[in-house]
Amino acid sequence: MEGLILRLADLDEGALGAVRIIAFFDSFVEHRASLEAVLSATAQFAGCEVGLAGGSVPPLVVRAGEGVPFAGDPPDGAARAPVGDDRWVWLARAGQPLAQDRMLLDRLAHAVRALSPRPRLDHPGTGDPALLELVLGAGADDAGRARALRLLGIEPTCSVTVYAVRSPDPAAGAEFLAGLHPWVRAVRIGDVRAVVGREPPVGEPTIPTGVRVGRSVPMPASAAQRAWRGARTALRFTGSGLPAGLATLAGGSALVTEESLGVWRDVAEQVPGERLAASPDVAALRRLGAEPQGPQTLAMLVAVGATASLRQAAAVLYVHHSTLIARLAKAERVLGFSIDTPAGRTRLTAALIIRALCADLDDLPT
Repeated sequence: MEGLILRLADLDEGALGAVRIIAFFDSFVEHRASLEAVLSATAQFAGCEVGLAGGSVPPLVVRAGEGVPFAGDPPDGAARAPVGDDRWVWLARAGQPLAQDRMLLDRLAHAVRALSPRPRLDHPGTGDPALLELVLGAGADDAGRARALRLLGIEPTCSVTVYAVRSPDPAAGAEFLAGLHPWVRAVRIGDVRAVVGREPPVGEPTIPTGVRVGRSVPMPASAAQRAWRGARTALRFTGSGLPAGLATLAGGSALVTEESLGVWRDVAEQVPGERLAASPDVAALRRLGAEPQGPQTLAMLVAVGATASLRQAAAVLYVHHSTLIARLAKAERVLGFSIDTPAGRTRLTAALIIRALCADLDDLPT
């Protein structure tokens, strides 16, 4: 690691300098260095004071050239970057800031986060799963929910973010969310794992292959039951219905946030599932899906709805344009409307979305 300790002021401001900063901090993470060692080396590298503050431990300061951390608060005007667990790193430079200061701070925060003990997803107390179910369920009154929250170690007024996580492995946890929040608790409800994190997330999770995640908007812990409903609604919109390799074409994602749904959130939450499933367009899609080539037909319709033209849809499906037109004509006879018009595409897209919602209705617990 010593060979990487240069001076920030000597680095190129472009890509090469950025690579050297990344390598500088990655070396500490790779060798599992102590936080004190990282701060000391960063102060030498940056040529100015740096520190770590917040959380439940005393704040640390290191001055350039001294190398030994000591307790102290950040000076006024220090540049900051959040670590993600009520802590932040800071940098205080005399004179004009350097162009690479912000990237250095961000990478320092990443290193501190990576080298800090990981928060547990489940509290050792055996009552936690039941308490969390009480907080998220519709059966508790406000007083009961507030008591359960305090027993879990969080005040009802504190902001929380709730996730609904579905995994192909029922035994899998949701550790990939743990580093985004200072306080994380999880419980399995049916075949969906409910995860509650204190405060809005810091950064975006790296989601394992095959896992789908719906995320609520941050809201007070007292409204966790509403947040859980929002997370489950978002979960219903994950995936696109396209074959592997084409999923991103239709905006399908392993993570869907409640705030990104717009009017579809209201449709999913307020229109009864039975009414959605009874739509003639959705019923026509079910009939098409039940045919011998049903999965291919539905993938074709998703591609058509997600692309700007039939030629583009044919290209991403690796079929000839005329072949696609012939297959669409057969599908249109079942659907009862033309697809290759703006109104037809809108109607098809809505029917595909509602079909996906109905497919998940019976799987999501309340």
